[in-house]
Amino acid sequence: MRFFLGDDNGQLKSIRCTKLPETDWKVDVSMLDDGGRRGKTKGIQRLAILGDKVFLARRDGSAALFAVEAEDSARVVHQWEETRFKLGEKYVGLGLITDVRMISCTNAGRLRLTQANVDAEGGAATSQTTFIPNRLCEWMLSEDSQSFAYGGDEVEVSVWDTSRALDPSRRLLPSSAVGIKRKKGKTSELFDGEIWRAQNVANDFLNLRQPVHNTSLTYLSHTSGGVRPSHHILAGTRIGSVRRYDTRVARKPVADWQHMGRVGGVQTVQRGNVEHEAFIADHGGNLIALDLRTGRVLYAYSGLAGAISSMAPTLSSLSPPLLASVSLDRFFRLHSTYDPRNALADGSNEKGEVLAKIWMKSAASCVAWDGKVPAPRDVLDEQDEHENDIWADLQEVDEENGTSTSVSNSTSKGSDGEEGKLNTTNKKKKMR
Repeated sequence: MRFFLGDDNGQLKSIRCTKLPETDWKVDVSMLDDGGRRGKTKGIQRLAILGDKVFLARRDGSAALFAVEAEDSARVVHQWEETRFKLGEKYVGLGLITDVRMISCTNAGRLRLTQANVDAEGGAATSQTTFIPNRLCEWMLSEDSQSFAYGGDEVEVSVWDTSRALDPSRRLLPSSAVGIKRKKGKTSELFDGEIWRAQNVANDFLNLRQPVHNTSLTYLSHTSGGVRPSHHILAGTRIGSVRRYDTRVARKPVADWQHMGRVGGVQTVQRGNVEHEAFIADHGGNLIALDLRTGRVLYAYSGLAGAISSMAPTLSSLSPPLLASVSLDRFFRLHSTYDPRNALADGSNEKGEVLAKIWMKSAASCVAWDGKVPAPRDVLDEQDEHENDIWADLQEVDEENGTSTSVSNSTSKGSDGEEGKLNTTNKKKKMR
């Protein structure tokens, strides 16, 4: 399986993880783009994957769409730079509607739709820009691209209709409504294109208003069709709470699990490999798997020295489902996962394991899975190749004259490869 990784030096890398015999894993890293000479000014902040297309955004306001042509090569399809990108502004979310239609969003509420023209010379493209509330920390496009959700500092979790938000006829937000707390009684008024907005939780035991600071969110499930579309969203906050929202039930969270982010609040939340599972990471290197039915911690991961900056789970159809992560200690890690249904049946808490890890020269900021499930035949071919490499390093002893020759040198070459396999089998028997 393959993951794509972006780091603080603007480098785009491909990481292939291959399962070897028994419990070993092989990790290969390939450089797809070095980011040029500008170094940290072009650090990658966000990644989005669709098929063989990789969409990334950089710290200097530029963005690029790559087409991955081979295992270790990528071609730039289109790239551009935000001319109004201000100091302190950053990208908080990316999305690919098709392989040539891209959406980007910054923390200042700058929402941009870009249409790349791959047939034109020079990568000419068309784009349109609109604005949504600012002070955002996270923006995410739904899987069907019909809606998007965001949250931020004093910005409640909100769901918008994508087509209406990008409609040129939409009434833009007035300057007085952007970034300013609205008066009581007007918080239920939705903007043009907004479908639903969350409401703050109840006051604390001192009857004081609780601050709103959503640091991360993810879609659990959604249905865009019908009269009442449904969106299930999980959000993490700066105070360490994890809240689940159901847009059909209420504006307040249907579940509020506190003290999930023990150090510095919740850094990132990610939907799990299977149903009723989510992964939560804080700013202190703590990574846990949460049961979304009960709010109970299913299992945790140990030995993580740095805070997790990004996670990428694989599909539940992959056996076994896995989780990739990158952290501030410059490690890429591949983790094992467990089915929450089995954990409840056994009545015991398993501990997540680190199956493989590799150290990077620069800290990675984001990671994404390419979404492709490796075929069982490819896995077997990798195992056979690994086994043949072991036999190639051994020496064959000639019983008559006592000389030794390399096994690989005496292997016959067959047109279809079958003869070579038979010779390798005979050598194994002779070595015994």
